[in-house]
Amino acid sequence: MRALAVSTAARSPALPDVPTIAEQGVAGYACDTWFGFLGPKGMDPAVVRTLHDAFRKTLDDPAVLATFDKYDQTVIYMNTDEYTRFARESFSAEKTTIERLGLAAKG
Repeated sequence: MRALAVSTAARSPALPDVPTIAEQGVAGYACDTWFGFLGPKGMDPAVVRTLHDAFRKTLDDPAVLATFDKYDQTVIYMNTDEYTRFARESFSAEKTTIERLGLAAKG
């Protein structure tokens, strides 16, 4: 079997010679694994900052980075505002796709 493309935004370190789907001509396509930490609306900004700083610091830990590498996960850091914008845009796009395909739950 031969890999034709990876679905992530950037080439995989595990398969550096395999182009991304976007490089193959599907402009704007990327399917990275993403996750974040969320809190309730109106959360105290000082608490948000404390949590942000603690989680951000973990991305400097060689053991944490080694775990990401072990599972071929690329770290794409976003600050609070960037991640909020990214999540809202992603949810909106996914909702549009679900509705267009008629997959929305009824009832």
